[in-house]
Amino acid sequence: MWQQRQTSCISRQMKDRHIVIVTFPGCQLLDVSGPASVFATAAEVPGTSPYKITLVSSQGGEIASSCGIGISTQSAESIAVSSIDLLLVAGGSEEGLRLLCTDQKMASWARAVSQHAARFGSVCTGSFVIAAWGLADGKRIATHWASSRLLSQLFPSVTIDPDPIYVEDGKLWTSAGITTGIDMALAIVARDHGEGVAASVARHLVLPLRRHGNQAQHSLLLEAQAGIDGRYAELASWIVENIGERIPVAEMAKRMGESERSFQRRFRQATGHSPAAFVGRLRLEHARDLVMSGRSVKEAARACGFISADHFSRAYTRAFGVPPSALKPRAPVAD
Repeated sequence: MWQQRQTSCISRQMKDRHIVIVTFPGCQLLDVSGPASVFATAAEVPGTSPYKITLVSSQGGEIASSCGIGISTQSAESIAVSSIDLLLVAGGSEEGLRLLCTDQKMASWARAVSQHAARFGSVCTGSFVIAAWGLADGKRIATHWASSRLLSQLFPSVTIDPDPIYVEDGKLWTSAGITTGIDMALAIVARDHGEGVAASVARHLVLPLRRHGNQAQHSLLLEAQAGIDGRYAELASWIVENIGERIPVAEMAKRMGESERSFQRRFRQATGHSPAAFVGRLRLEHARDLVMSGRSVKEAARACGFISADHFSRAYTRAFGVPPSALKPRAPVAD
């Protein structure tokens, strides 16, 4: 654990940032506990202004999350609108979301909060609620990839970006599926206290990496590991371990004990990509992560098996629409 704050006097001099998370019966527990854990952990870092976290619901009292674990809440109307710095709406069950979307008292309260708060937004399918309450009109938002199409159909005045793990549009912050609420909360901590504090929080929570908003929701590696009951899970991991080497389709088929023709067909069924296209995309994604970690374009190209930096740049630009030189390196991890 970090050392205790220097003195209680210093703590009192710092203004609390009041984080309010809207819950409801059937809400996704991780949508609530993930961001709350990030802000609570950040509040323990010496020198940061404390975060005060309040969980609210329409009526207050204990509500049951989607996994059955109870959450103790206060009624939203008991919280002074002017005291809130950040309002987040959690996602959850279809029934719970539908009821919250049509709760006019909550909608009026949230609209008032959005006028005063420095930031407001949603986690995962909480996006349906903020859209229904009129808080996302004309804005670009993120949501769970599986809900993007429906959200777009129901709320045509809102622009759904199905790819990023979180989106910032002015005061409005929205995240994609479930765990991405953690990434968005870390980004908010970074905005408040710097990348070093956010990285320290991520390290304390034992996160493998701090994901930035432009990272895609989909993971080719996970798709391959899950496809056809995980048939190609070990192969996908082997590809990543050897991403800088030449990886012929024949070698992949041999490792799977399949004929090259059968392997081509089954791999496409499992992942939606041909083996060659899959390897090529993984090379691009891994090289992108290296550049964002501070490696040069040339170093990233070499590490991921590209013939040259120019070869990597052309392939990356074709795939993502911008050259790798446009990527902004992430700040180094600091304690």
